[in-house]
Amino acid sequence: MEITQATAARSEDAYVTIGLSFVQAIQRLSEARSGSLALLLATRNFRKSGESIAQLHGPHSETLQVIRGITDDELESFEYITNVSLLVYATTLLDTFLTDTLRFLFLLFPGAMGSEGLSLKQVLNAASKTAIVSEAATRKAREVAFGSFPERIKFLRKRFHLSVALTPQATEALKHFAELRNLAVHDQAVFDVALDESGIVQVTQKAHLRRPTPLTADDVRRAVVVYRVVGAAVFIAIVRRVLKQVDDATTAIYRALLSQALTQEPDLIEPGERQKVKGV
Repeated sequence: MEITQATAARSEDAYVTIGLSFVQAIQRLSEARSGSLALLLATRNFRKSGESIAQLHGPHSETLQVIRGITDDELESFEYITNVSLLVYATTLLDTFLTDTLRFLFLLFPGAMGSEGLSLKQVLNAASKTAIVSEAATRKAREVAFGSFPERIKFLRKRFHLSVALTPQATEALKHFAELRNLAVHDQAVFDVALDESGIVQVTQKAHLRRPTPLTADDVRRAVVVYRVVGAAVFIAIVRRVLKQVDDATTAIYRALLSQALTQEPDLIEPGERQKVKGV
């Protein structure tokens, strides 16, 4: 798996763009999370203040009356669905980054796709050889994406000989939050349906009535940190092993992804990598 320095240099810009897109998406997610938390806190504090709307004069009194009218149940539902939405979105961002990364690697090393069969129709309809390779890379990347996150990391390590530095804690947390996302997406049922011993269909409660998925705001926070760490580990592994182009741009992306983990969840980063963050 060797490419020339010239090819690596020309390809670096493409992968920096992929990495930067992931950083910007994570930033967008962080802004949404901060905004929703601030909105919830401000709304709850205002409703608890007991201040009379009649005492609040001015152009915003009607808006404040609307806020005061929000019920506890509405706030609880808003918070729950916001947390679910943020977790799903965060997981999708990592999913997209890993798929884009794999597509990039397949385009750089077409032989890594193995025996990727193409029909005669696909060959005849292709505009060029590069179009055939691009289509095959996209299809193969999507095929690998059906696996779990740990399976995809394992694929990157084995197929491209990458040293993706993740601690056991990070790997376990990655698996946990991906499973929590799947539960939130595919099972919002509150009741379980089954036959009892006499053959009669019965329903039993299996989850909280208002929060079927056991998910908190802190779960979302930690999931985002974990996904950032995983993205950083994959990104820098490719920069070091494949592109061999560690520069200001790649260093900035690596630091941006790891910044929160260093202060909030340092156990997710291998000790050696923690020392390299200040000078990748």
